[in-house]
Amino acid sequence: MSGRVTDDPQLKKELELKVNTLRVEKAELDHLKPDRAVYQRVGNVLFRTDKARVAKTVADKLNAATTQLDQLSGGGASGSGAQR
Repeated sequence: MSGRVTDDPQLKKELELKVNTLRVEKAELDHLKPDRAVYQRVGNVLFRTDKARVAKTVADKLNAATTQLDQLSGGGASGSGAQR
């Protein structure tokens, strides 16, 4: 096989939930005031960090989850992340 993810409905549902959760997290970060404190979880510890670093981490996770979901769905539409 070429490394494709199996067509598992439960896995697809979990990935869709993860993508939606990350979209909400990204939207909340985008609407924070510039001087607002932002914390990032590392293990079981929260660290205060800057908004740009957390936004980049969330965007990277969102891109990875969206790519994985696209592979699971057949890899067709690259613009499938534009639903709302």
